[in-house]
This record gives sequence, C-alpha cells and structure tokens, in this order.
Amino acid sequence: MNLLAQLPLDPQHLAWFLAVLFFLVAGVNQLLHLADRWRGRKYEIAPQPLIVQPAQEWVSRSECHHLRLTLASRLEAAEAGLAELRAQLAADRQTLLEAGEERARRLHQRMDALGLKLSEELGVLRGELKRIP
Repeated sequence: MNLLAQLPLDPQHLAWFLAVLFFLVAGVNQLLHLADRWRGRKYEIAPQPLIVQPAQEWVSRSECHHLRLTLASRLEAAEAGLAELRAQLAADRQTLLEAGEERARRLHQRMDALGLKLSEELGVLRGELKRIP
C-alpha cells in the first residue's frame, strides 16, 4: 500500500508506467516461448485436427496430360477472346476520338460564325451610334 501511495497519478506518468509494464509482460512472454522451444515442445493447431488418409484414386499420367491439354485449350480460347476485346476497345476508342474531333470542329465553325455575326452586328450598331447626333 505504501508503494501505491508513492506513485504519481498524473496522466503522463501513468502512461509511461503502463507502457513499461506492457513491454515487461511481452518480454516475459517471449522468454517463456523461447524456453519452450529449447525444451523441444511442439505446437499444434488445436481447432483443426490433422487426419491423414490414403488416397482413394490415383491420377494416371495420361489423365494429367489430358487435363493439361484441356486447360491449355481453355486458356487459348480465353486469350483469343481477350485479344478480340482489346481490338474492339481500340476500334471503339478510335471511333470516339474521331466523333469528338468532328464535334469540336463543328463547335469551332459555329463559334467562328457567331464571331462574324457579332462583328457585323457591332459594326451596324456603331454605324447607328455615329448617325445619332
């Protein structure tokens, strides 16, 4: 009880005390694990029992070869489909770029025409303003 009364109770000292206590407990835990390892104690995964059974069926070399060929053909088909999709994506991209350029060209034509129309109207307005005494 005397030792507890001497401990400072401000939060900083309490945090340091808890940190040192945590590291001491962790260090003791690691030393105990090291001692168990030196004694040769084995660890097992408890919730998953290990059951070793002989194989019911063996796979022959020809079956493996057949499966390999089947997987190779499936892989080639998937790669061909992927190449087709990439080609279609490139064509779609090119089509979109051309459509965007055409739209931009039309917008610039409209803006140029609007600029000319505004210049004409501004000229007419200035002419009208000069006529007013």
